[in-house]
Amino acid sequence: MGNLRVIGGEKRGFSLASPPGFDVRPTSARVREALFDILAGEIPGAGFLELYAGTGAVGIEALSRGARRCVFVEASHRGARAIRDNLEACGFRASGRVIAGPLPAALRRVPTGEAFDIAFLDPPYGDRGTAATLDALGGWEGLSREGRLVLEHRKSWEPPRHAGTLVLRRSVRYGDTVLSFYDRRERPAARRKV
Repeated sequence: MGNLRVIGGEKRGFSLASPPGFDVRPTSARVREALFDILAGEIPGAGFLELYAGTGAVGIEALSRGARRCVFVEASHRGARAIRDNLEACGFRASGRVIAGPLPAALRRVPTGEAFDIAFLDPPYGDRGTAATLDALGGWEGLSREGRLVLEHRKSWEPPRHAGTLVLRRSVRYGDTVLSFYDRRERPAARRKV
């Protein structure tokens, strides 16, 4: 894996570690930059949740840009250890919590006392549990009522229009990668023609 760095905010330029042989496909710098350009006004002070976290690059990027806290969920114990090491190296140990376990089951271990404003998930391409995880998030009380969910996926995969109470609002493509944005907000009432 190439050199993975924090690309913006307070910790811009910090290198992030990945264990040797740890098979992850981290969100590219280009896609991370685009994601945080779109979410710029929502990040400061936010509660951020990164699912299928890998090295934790997206959640650490959120912390670097002013998120109040981030919880990382990663199925691999090696990956969870790498995230803890990366949090320590960046000085974010107090702002981050790491949960090791497969999704969607690991959602039960995520603290929900304070709802998350943004959830980001980047499941392995072709992961069969993605739909179940989206459905679980659609009915999960841990995402705030005004919260937003962002799903990273390949362009050849069609995301569901609805996942429980979540509604797909927009998708943005960057090469072979797509970011799909979901939220729970009610749609504005259609204007009647006069």
